[in-house]
Amino acid sequence: DQPLPLSFAQQRMWFLNQFEGASGNYNISSPLRIKGEINLQALEKSLETIISRHEILRTSFGVAADGSLFQKIEPPRDFKLNIVDLTSLKIKEAEEEARRLANEAARFKFDLTSGRLFNLNLIKLSDAESVLSVTMHHIISDGWSTAVFVRELAAAYRAFLDHALPDLPPLPFQYADYAVWQRSSRAARRFDSQLQFWKEQLGTPSAPLALPTDFPRPAVRTFGGAKQFSALAGDLVRRLKQLSRAENATLFMTLLAAFQLWLSRVCRQTEINVGTPTANRQLRELEDLIGFFVNTLVIRGRLNPGDSFLEHLKRVRAATLAAYAHQEIPFEKLVEELRPERELSRTPLFDVMFVMQNAPTEKLELEGLELSGFGMQQETAKFDLTLTVDEAEEEQLVIGIEYNTDLFQAESIKRYLQSFEELLTNIVGDPEREIRDLNLLPAPERERLLSEWSGRNDLD
Repeated sequence: DQPLPLSFAQQRMWFLNQFEGASGNYNISSPLRIKGEINLQALEKSLETIISRHEILRTSFGVAADGSLFQKIEPPRDFKLNIVDLTSLKIKEAEEEARRLANEAARFKFDLTSGRLFNLNLIKLSDAESVLSVTMHHIISDGWSTAVFVRELAAAYRAFLDHALPDLPPLPFQYADYAVWQRSSRAARRFDSQLQFWKEQLGTPSAPLALPTDFPRPAVRTFGGAKQFSALAGDLVRRLKQLSRAENATLFMTLLAAFQLWLSRVCRQTEINVGTPTANRQLRELEDLIGFFVNTLVIRGRLNPGDSFLEHLKRVRAATLAAYAHQEIPFEKLVEELRPERELSRTPLFDVMFVMQNAPTEKLELEGLELSGFGMQQETAKFDLTLTVDEAEEEQLVIGIEYNTDLFQAESIKRYLQSFEELLTNIVGDPEREIRDLNLLPAPERERLLSEWSGRNDLD
């Protein structure tokens, strides 16, 4: 019975869209390869059920006469899946065209004021193989939401195949309820109680991160990106986990401590800000909702080169626990309160992010069908560098670096991955060693550099 406000995260996303212009930089794309004969009617009914069930998927945004922003929720309506038929092409050509179409969908420029803020397309490669291309704007979704979407799609598809209605748990709240709560006086009191902590942690500005880039930093932040990966050996992973357990820390804390140390050495700075996302779904009632809930925490590392890694890890553990105890205040409100000096070429408060994938993962499964990811080339980067960690198997970690291609060359990122793995190896080898003495360069590169420098005259 009143205009529905935007959440703080949505408001910032709206601002970025207005400031930077419509783009695909904030799209979440999850294309799925499907092998087997699809029951199109069951698939369409399943998608229609999810869209009807989650108001956020029927939401766009407007500006009132007084300049305030509001959410517009459309009523449910029949849904028809857009189908692209490539079965007349040879399979290799169809694959290439499907990948082009999926990339095009991932870059789609949504109009936040009208229409649906997602695209669903079924690309038929052959009679027995298809690609379901799913793209949503970040203003209505996040990584956790993708798992919710996959879970509900599987349950609904199974039910409709059996000519039954899906038995999905009721949703006591919708995303708009969450946005209204964020603007309430009760929420404001909770945020105020946490704000003092963050003022103490981040109120004194730290120097911008002096990453050694390959290219000059553009005057305005850009989003061209790519990503490289490296798999850590099983023995190294086991030793990292053993070290974490021995120090009463999580693997996340140990790897974050190592990342801060790596940045400190590379940038030659002792105060390092790293952003990290949190699902921000403390209430059980929010766990089954699709929406933009994810929040960003800034963990400030203060490194003393004479300390051991274990001493550094203890500080990171304490800082991380304290940050999570004060995680409810929206990052956007924190920026508004702290008012850091703004640079158009940088993100406020931090330049790099650390992400460890620990959101619930859903098995890619539809009744009678085989599902898998349909890989696409990384083309965007929201930050200078983002270090990602995926626990692929029990004893394997996949480390990735997403990087801004206007700042770094691919060869530099390859060396960064090797350097980070070398640091991890040295940490587990002697965690009590002073952090300034831990090696970052693999042995062959150290020998090459020593050889080059030993033959030089200081006057050259």
